[in-house]
Amino acid sequence: MTTDKKIPLFRLTEHICRSCGGRILLQTNSGPTGGGNPVYQCADCGARISAMGPEPLCWCGAEMRGGASMNLMCVLIADARHDPLMMEALSHCGCGGPGYQYEVGVISQHVYRFLRQQDWDKRQEKK
Repeated sequence: MTTDKKIPLFRLTEHICRSCGGRILLQTNSGPTGGGNPVYQCADCGARISAMGPEPLCWCGAEMRGGASMNLMCVLIADARHDPLMMEALSHCGCGGPGYQYEVGVISQHVYRFLRQQDWDKRQEKK
């Protein structure tokens, strides 16, 4: 028995679900929805959204009561491992400390920008 139904294919994104901490996936073989947006889904809890980006599911889009942004962002841990200050900042958000086994963490956008600026300044001094 054959069916014409496609098996969904997904790609990992650099985001984690704010409901359960699972990785957010991007469905790659569905094409845009009727509204033209791609489909994002949590690998663990199955939460699913059709949107321009994963922000409705991940920490990047988290808001406080009243709609103000929490100014958090998802960060790939592999990109931060070389930077002890970045790893310390991630550990303050509960990510990246000793024994942390996940690939993506959450950090304040303000701290992230500050650390990136310091890194850039150090590289400029060496020139």
